[in-house]
Amino acid sequence: MLPHLLYHLWKVRKAEWLTSFELEELQNKKLRAIVRHAYESVPYYYKLFSSVEVKPEDIKTKEDLVKIPITTKRILQKLPITERVAEGVDISRCIKMRTSGSTGEPLDVFLSKRELRHKIAMQTRIYGLNLRSKKVNILDREPASSKQSPMMVFRKTRKYLNRLGLWRRYHFSLFEKPQELTAKLLEIKPEVIEAHPSVMRLISEYVKQENIHGITPKLIFTRAELLSGEDRKRISEVFDAEVIDLYGAIEFGFLGVECKKHQGYHVNSDTVVVEAIKDNQQVYEQEGEIICTDLINYTMPFIRYRLEDIGVLSKEKCGCGRSFPLIKLIQGRSDDFITLPSGKIISPRLLSVSLLKIEGITQYKLIQGNVNMFNIQIVKGQNFKETTIKEFENVLRDILGRDARISVNIVDEIPQEKSGKIRPIVSKVPVSL
Repeated sequence: MLPHLLYHLWKVRKAEWLTSFELEELQNKKLRAIVRHAYESVPYYYKLFSSVEVKPEDIKTKEDLVKIPITTKRILQKLPITERVAEGVDISRCIKMRTSGSTGEPLDVFLSKRELRHKIAMQTRIYGLNLRSKKVNILDREPASSKQSPMMVFRKTRKYLNRLGLWRRYHFSLFEKPQELTAKLLEIKPEVIEAHPSVMRLISEYVKQENIHGITPKLIFTRAELLSGEDRKRISEVFDAEVIDLYGAIEFGFLGVECKKHQGYHVNSDTVVVEAIKDNQQVYEQEGEIICTDLINYTMPFIRYRLEDIGVLSKEKCGCGRSFPLIKLIQGRSDDFITLPSGKIISPRLLSVSLLKIEGITQYKLIQGNVNMFNIQIVKGQNFKETTIKEFENVLRDILGRDARISVNIVDEIPQEKSGKIRPIVSKVPVSL
């Protein structure tokens, strides 16, 4: 596995300094290949293309993609796996990942080990790391285990690298208290920290309040939630570190990353095609709906997939010198903190990451009316059982407290907001951090 990983490392690093023309040529070549594969091997896409009389040869460049109808998460959720995974794929040998449910709609995603290796290699380009850097992730419900890190899938390689002092990764739970996470950061002294903005904000508040010193990362990466200017400033000042925001999705991995110029998010155009769509036209320098096409995943292709985000694509070249295109603005990923009767403030990610584990639910929305009242709307999924609601309530009580007043209602549909998002977690309780 190690030689294959090193090959992917070389490929993604090589692409980093290609010219705009070279990047566009590479992207179009990969686009034509994935479109043909999807048409020939994935039943859903064959039917989709045929419904509008489009053939693979009709898609030569990114601009031709508007000929293909947009695919949504809800469409894929309703399909059997055999309709959305390439023919001949043994999913028992695939890596299964699940979207975080940030829109209240989790989806299972499958990819091969080769495709996972490519995504792992891409991370080193994103983070700008050498293999000896120590990195802490505070992203999941559970602490480090064989299920948490994609690299854990390759256990033998990981153990070999660790013995050499390479690829040192530490995974901590979102459930841990700020003081517990702070103690671990003091012990490890990582060069890089990656966490959700809401979690990093709570840690920075604790560090500042207790006047703690000794946590000195070079970089702090945030992801999955909207990073406000206020949070960026607070986190950066407390740790005296550069804060870099990441834009990604489980379906695609990392779509874009800020550079230190902070002029926008560099789109990883060698692995994904990103469109901003308005009135079914690709637009630049104005807000559009973000539509993505994965150029790597041949196991479960995503062609013109709606992320339900709003962004502004720019043709402006970044001052850092890289040729990757920019997304200047991203909206629609902001959730609310939850305040408990004890005064404890918890990140919305604790809820969304925990609830995604429950199968049989297509969509959910939680509304906190007061510190002890929570109203839940649920749309049933294919695997819904009589015990699903009880399981949902038990997971919530583990987080919110056994005395939380939880009301669950089954609904046919949860209306979208003006942004196109369905905010799965909404609190009407003022939060003071």
